[in-house]
Amino acid sequence: MYKLIIPSYKREEQLQEKTLKVLERYNIPPDKVYIFVANEEEKERYEKALANNKYNNIQLAVPTIGAARNYIEQEFFDEGEYIVSLDDDLTGIYRWENEKTLVEVDDFEKELIIGGYEAMQREGSKCWGIYAAANPFFMSDSYTTKLCYIIASCYGFIVEHNDFLKRETNHGDLHVFVKDSREVVVLDGGEHRAVMFD
Repeated sequence: MYKLIIPSYKREEQLQEKTLKVLERYNIPPDKVYIFVANEEEKERYEKALANNKYNNIQLAVPTIGAARNYIEQEFFDEGEYIVSLDDDLTGIYRWENEKTLVEVDDFEKELIIGGYEAMQREGSKCWGIYAAANPFFMSDSYTTKLCYIIASCYGFIVEHNDFLKRETNHGDLHVFVKDSREVVVLDGGEHRAVMFD
């Protein structure tokens, strides 16, 4: 149903100690995980560092994070595929419990990967994202479809080969603005709509 991508550059040790440990805690199947690097030298470094790690599917992208995300999202995968993108330095996936408390999600796949996909289906959207700041005061137990900003640390989307969706900057985040917490952007027919998870 989904593929999980992790763009990374010169952080093979950090990737192992952070994001890959998170995926292992949640028993994410290794065949769903793709690690993208910038060049052949990086590929060799990552293959060596991850040789004994079950998450060792290293793919070649292009240099710079913005260009790499464009390549991954617009060229590497087939149109219509469901992709979840994570940064290489995640230490956990948390959800809102109350205005003072965040707790780690029980089932990352069910709660966020599948939950995000189902929310996109309900709302007729092609993209979701989360609020990246670990501050429960600004979050809630809901989502929105308002215009918002998606940080690239954790988001999901349906691949659509469309030049309008390409990033124009190198920082890698999607080009919309934050209005509320844990929000998702939906690009539908050139219009920006959002699905937000709180």
